[in-house]
Amino acid sequence: MEIDRSNDTQSGIEEGEVEDSREGQMLYSGAVKKSLLQTQERKFKETDMQWAEHVIEKMVRDLKDPFVEKEWHYRQILEALKNEELLYRLIIYKLCTTPTVHEMPKAIQLKFKHQDRNFFRTFTRNTKIIPAHQLEIEAMINKAIQNYKGKHSITVTNKEIRDQINNKVRQKLAIQHITNSRFKKNSQEITKVINYCIGFMKLSDGLQGDALWKTANKAIQDTLLPLPEKPENILENVRELLLFEIPIKNKDNLRAILAALRKVYTLAQLSDKYFTKLELLPENSWKVCEEVKGLFSIIERKDLRKVYGYIQQQAEFYKQKEDLPESYFRLLEKKKPLLLMPQELDRKYKEMFPIDLARFNKSIKEISDILRKTYFFKFIPNDFLIQKPRLPRDVKKIITQSKYSFLIEDKEEAVAFIKEISARYNSTILYQVI
Repeated sequence: MEIDRSNDTQSGIEEGEVEDSREGQMLYSGAVKKSLLQTQERKFKETDMQWAEHVIEKMVRDLKDPFVEKEWHYRQILEALKNEELLYRLIIYKLCTTPTVHEMPKAIQLKFKHQDRNFFRTFTRNTKIIPAHQLEIEAMINKAIQNYKGKHSITVTNKEIRDQINNKVRQKLAIQHITNSRFKKNSQEITKVINYCIGFMKLSDGLQGDALWKTANKAIQDTLLPLPEKPENILENVRELLLFEIPIKNKDNLRAILAALRKVYTLAQLSDKYFTKLELLPENSWKVCEEVKGLFSIIERKDLRKVYGYIQQQAEFYKQKEDLPESYFRLLEKKKPLLLMPQELDRKYKEMFPIDLARFNKSIKEISDILRKTYFFKFIPNDFLIQKPRLPRDVKKIITQSKYSFLIEDKEEAVAFIKEISARYNSTILYQVI
């Protein structure tokens, strides 16, 4: 037995600052274009989904009327899976009512939840590895057979009777899953649930493919309300579903707004009445309103990556026709790339290099901070540092300020020796000194 129907269709430290890139400085135009081309599309898609999903979830939570099984009993639901008109009515009813809470065996319920099409393919006769859902469905079938025997006062059943009971158990599980499912205003998800259940029941004359999707989509569209001509006519309970204010200030979120509204209303586009009339962005950044006054002017080049986000915030208060005015930027002079040789550095740095870190009283980070006042770089080249010689293998060639007798047996003397050679030599081998 299988579900045989398919689904629908070097030295130094590394910094992450913008000015540290060797590929060049980020300009205003580059910052904005990068945001628009790489970030905007992703943000639109994420916001579209989040806002629309929020509306759907809230609508489902606000449902009060329960699913009455007397109005939609098992046999009627079974017929609806074969008839477009009946299925249309069933979906509309499901969209307007809370789901049932039939208790299904746990493993079987999980199989339905994840729409596992290997439900029956994993069955086995090896009692040591029988999956939980096989035990559960076999127990249901055996119980149904015993009930049948008791009802008809018989002790043996033939294959035809057992097949009928098997089908009835399948139908019961599938229909319970349908009535237990929350039907949200998503035709694709509704189609997947119904299609899986039809396959589980092996319903040969059940609706398939496009017919299922079109029926679900039509039912969803027919539950939508006509959009009021004026935004003030939107009902308060609908306003509570939305994550944005109406009239709309920020048109950058328009796609997400439309996606959310289309879960409640039928609309092709929004009229001008649904938008707040915004002033033009002032030419001078200090003339903007208090809510966005702290965003500009941009001084640090590393803040250019934030420009797109700032524009998004301003969009709620002003409309912007072209690029931001020059007054919105007071960028500091570009830093020079760090030269490859220390001899080429400016005079105030030239005397510092090359540096012997063993004798210099500053850390590599402090040295980097000094250089970054004038230059941008990712690494300090090795040429800027005096390289330590390797620790000689011959102890007679080791130069130290203090005198040591080898082998060293005193622990304190050994610690002092290691500290001294660490400052003078480059060593990756710990010699036996004690």
